[in-house]
Amino acid sequence: MAQQEQGRSGEPTTETDQPAAANPAEAGLAAAVDGIPSPQGTEGDQGERQDVVFVVGVGASAGGLRPLQEFFTRMPADSNAAFVVMQHLSPDFKSLMPELIGRQTDMPAVRLEDGMQVHPNTIYLNTPRTDVTIVGGVFHVVDRQRESDQGPHFPIDLFFRSLASDLGEHAIGIILSGTGSDGSRGVREINESGGVVLVQDPRTCQFDGMPQATITTGHANCVQRPSELARTVYEYVRHAGRAYPRPTPEPGGTDSELIDRIISVLEKSERTDFSHYKRTTIGRRIERRRLLAGKSDLESYLTVLEASGEERAALRNDLLITVTSFFRDPAAWRILEEQVVPRLLADTPPERPIRIWVTACATGEEAYSIAMLLIEALEAAGQHRDLKIFATDIDERALERASAGQFPRAIVGDVDEARLRRFFQWKDGHYEARRELREKIIFAPQNLAQDAPFTRMDLVTCRNVLIYMENELQQHVVRMLHFALNVNGSLFMGAADVVGPLAAEFETIDSRWKIYRKRRDVRLVAGVGERFVPRSSSRPHPSLPTPSVAPSRPRDPLLIDMLSRLLQRRGGLAAIVGDDNELVQAYGAT
Repeated sequence: MAQQEQGRSGEPTTETDQPAAANPAEAGLAAAVDGIPSPQGTEGDQGERQDVVFVVGVGASAGGLRPLQEFFTRMPADSNAAFVVMQHLSPDFKSLMPELIGRQTDMPAVRLEDGMQVHPNTIYLNTPRTDVTIVGGVFHVVDRQRESDQGPHFPIDLFFRSLASDLGEHAIGIILSGTGSDGSRGVREINESGGVVLVQDPRTCQFDGMPQATITTGHANCVQRPSELARTVYEYVRHAGRAYPRPTPEPGGTDSELIDRIISVLEKSERTDFSHYKRTTIGRRIERRRLLAGKSDLESYLTVLEASGEERAALRNDLLITVTSFFRDPAAWRILEEQVVPRLLADTPPERPIRIWVTACATGEEAYSIAMLLIEALEAAGQHRDLKIFATDIDERALERASAGQFPRAIVGDVDEARLRRFFQWKDGHYEARRELREKIIFAPQNLAQDAPFTRMDLVTCRNVLIYMENELQQHVVRMLHFALNVNGSLFMGAADVVGPLAAEFETIDSRWKIYRKRRDVRLVAGVGERFVPRSSSRPHPSLPTPSVAPSRPRDPLLIDMLSRLLQRRGGLAAIVGDDNELVQAYGAT
């Protein structure tokens, strides 16, 4: 009986072999999701919806019946959350999931139908050959064509993405046993929107493909066995429900002081300063970790944080909000391809390399997307040019994943068939970027608030980063990006980002997708490119003048990184001068 629920679903039989490249199924999935607005990560801007229950999406595939039963056996019926179970079901067998799950709980377990409204303390189960989304607290169920007429399909991703869009921080996503990578795209958006992502410990899974793919994204807030996941969800919903609405901590108040102390702990132990990130976002992310840690107040959570290196790393990872995907916001990328790249090729002298800086690159998808776009454009123009893409991020663990160039099967929903075949190869259960793509990109650690910028860039991307920063740091970063660009170089930002007071220094290419062009070579402020001095710092940073024009010779980013690390370890100052003995760049110990 259990085998009928698992045995012939699409995942176990197709994911073990090399999959077909992207096909009409992926186009259908993209079209279905295209109508769902992607979250911008501005948690502080979401309205407080006290009437909204928490909705828990549970994704499972092969081997998922037992953990589902264990989860609901331990889940009390009075959690005030709704549960939506998304499985890879075979169309050739009648699903007995309502009966099998119903034996484990006092909550009603019902099959999903189009138009159903979500209610708390209820379990909703998907049916074969259907796609499910949630909009405005109402389920939308759409019939699919036969799987034989389609390629890979990702119903868990589809539902999770709609869940993130509709519920925001009231969304919880859980990934249980299963093969393949379904769910690994959706959890990114749940995490970005302020929701929670939980994963079954792979050591307890019959098939660990889906849990491992989700853990690899870096967006798993907790990894536990199913019975522990049930307890975590129950305690989280119970305490979080009492915490709403959550006002922003008043300056000088007890909570504000505790948040300052938490930020100080992270700065000392994790070498990351969050003091100039938006207080609302930081506060909500800390609150989420507090609830997941099972602590009743910030003071008790601070005690845990001071004692646990694991919890400090988890909070730092949560605050960094490492979210990205290939060709994110396709409409923006079309403008880049049709308007920005052709002019870039025309304006760049053929004898020098094309230089691009991808800031806050996270796990590298955006950098690889840029590389694909430029390689194709150069070939179409019949040009053989040197292309250098510098991809940087503050999170060195994310950079390690980016450098590996390995991505789950779910990228077929973001990368079209031609690019997938041209630039990737299927290897050991994942897609791996080919050498042609990898050799164009240099990944290196870089802190936008503290480290010197790259220079003489033809294109700089800084997407969905500024929205997490306070105004002072935002303006500092925009000055840095302006300094990094050549005249007529382009700046590609996130839809919610703004250039602020420096708008006059940029020509607008597209106002909706925030694509700009640098107007002139001008020094905006003395000291641009120096370390940003956070309000929590007790030591002023030595200020040295910087040149009004970009240096005449590009600098090796790896050499600069080594120099910065040496100065941090030994202390002191260093200066780089050009052939004319003029100062090119100054560096100081942090």
